[in-house]
Amino acid sequence: CQKFKMGLGLIFTQIANYFSNLGFLGYLELFAVVVGLSYVILQTMQKPSMWVFWFLTSVAYFIIYLDAKVYAMMLIQVYYMASSVYGFISWQKTKSLMYQHQQETGEECRKNAIVIRPMERKLVVISSLIAVVVFILLSYIFTNYSENPNPIMDSFVATLCMLATYWLSRSYIQQWYVWIVANISSVFLFASTGLYLTSLLYFAYFVICFIGIYSWKENGKILKTK
Repeated sequence: CQKFKMGLGLIFTQIANYFSNLGFLGYLELFAVVVGLSYVILQTMQKPSMWVFWFLTSVAYFIIYLDAKVYAMMLIQVYYMASSVYGFISWQKTKSLMYQHQQETGEECRKNAIVIRPMERKLVVISSLIAVVVFILLSYIFTNYSENPNPIMDSFVATLCMLATYWLSRSYIQQWYVWIVANISSVFLFASTGLYLTSLLYFAYFVICFIGIYSWKENGKILKTK
């Protein structure tokens, strides 16, 4: 019993020392991790409020990635902020269209139903080609003109996140598969730069992706609209 108390006291002491040595950026990363977990959980349920949490996470990580010199992921946070506004509006519009359709057809009306848009081939091809071009440009710029410690992986992850975010805003279920690749790649990227909390966060994202796929397939309704 005495050894248990001593061991418990040592654990609490180490935790206290950890938090006392965090500093501003450490606490900011901790904030980003907590808010980031919140938004990805809301994402599995397709709650529009997730975009608010995503916006806050993006602001925090812009500062964190700037300090870590992970410049591609830093710049993608600006894209995330803009996407948060677009995504919130787009999801509200999509859900309203689904609710209107349910009323007109006499189907069960569920305002909180997960709405899935069928992929539009032309849009998917164009967005994928843009992602390839962005990856090449970012890789070249950060390899030759920055102190980025891992420019290729950073650019690869940033490009995948950009593509997945756009597909998410369009309510494509296929966005989850892009996030799987992006998140597992991010685990290694951020571990290599010393952002271990963020690395753990992206591993959690990786696991939650499978929950998201199941949730969207189980509870989703296809909306055929432009």
